[in-house]
Formats: sequence, C-alpha cells, structure tokens
Amino acid sequence: MSLFYLCRILIIAQLSADNTIMDHAKEKNMEKLINNAPFALVLVFLVIGFILLIKGADFFVEGSSSVAKRLHVPSIIIGLTIVAMGTSLPETAVSVSASLAGNNELAVSNVVGSNIFNLMVVIGVCAMIATVEVARETIRRDIPLSLICAGLLLLLGIIGLGDQTKMTL
Repeated sequence: MSLFYLCRILIIAQLSADNTIMDHAKEKNMEKLINNAPFALVLVFLVIGFILLIKGADFFVEGSSSVAKRLHVPSIIIGLTIVAMGTSLPETAVSVSASLAGNNELAVSNVVGSNIFNLMVVIGVCAMIATVEVARETIRRDIPLSLICAGLLLLLGIIGLGDQTKMTL
C-alpha cells in the first residue's frame, strides 16, 4: 500500500513538473473568477463538486463490479481491486487535477494526509472497537517498507528534487 502511494506521489510530481497541459491564461481567469465570486457561490461550487466526486466514485465502483460479475470474476478479486480503487479514485482525481494546475503542495499533502488518516484514525477506531490481529509477516514486511517510504518522502521534500520553484528547506 505504501509503495502504491509513493508511486502516486512520484507520478504527480512528474505531471506537475511537465505542466504544459493547462494554459496559464485560462488558469488565471478561473482563479480570478473563483476569487471574485460571492462566498455563497463558492460554497455552492464546493458542495456540488464534492457531491459529483462522491457519485462519480459510486458509479465507478458499481459499474466495475457489475462488469466483473458478468465476466465471472470472483467477488474477493472484485473487493480487493475494483472497490479499493474506487474508494481512492476521488483522492487521485483531486491530486491529478491539483498537479495539472500547478498546486504541487495540495497534491502531495493529499496523499500524505490520506496515509496519516488511514493509518491513525481508521486503524485506531477499529482497534478501539475490536482487537486487531496482525500477522508477524505483515509487521516484518509492511512496517519497514512504510518507514522507508516515509523517510524517502521526507528526504525528497527536504532536498526538493524536481522542484521548479526552489522552495526547499
């Protein structure tokens, strides 16, 4: 899982470094439109965007599950791949659109924040409700890998590898 998020961060960083897709004049016009809009309208846009993001993920999961069932894919495979991808699809959409708009900080912090939330809150709440048994192999494999990925992210953040703005520590 940590390796997936590290790869996602590297892809987002590469997309934002090659930020030739979005026209800067259109970006400035959109920014001016949002910044000058009334606060109520901005809140309406926020709520509408959030609802569309959630419904889009629902449609993706339901449609993918339906196709997989028609192709006689076992439900464990559906659960492990399609549903897992569908739940992280909104995060991916936000991160990719942020990186294409040149908001590298938002893209990277979305991935890091998601990891922190999943590790601390989700597992913490589950552990408060019931005992969470973890296999020794998982501890031996996943904890060192997570620490290596976190250290690598910290190192890359400090040295600013690929940073075009020269805003390193």
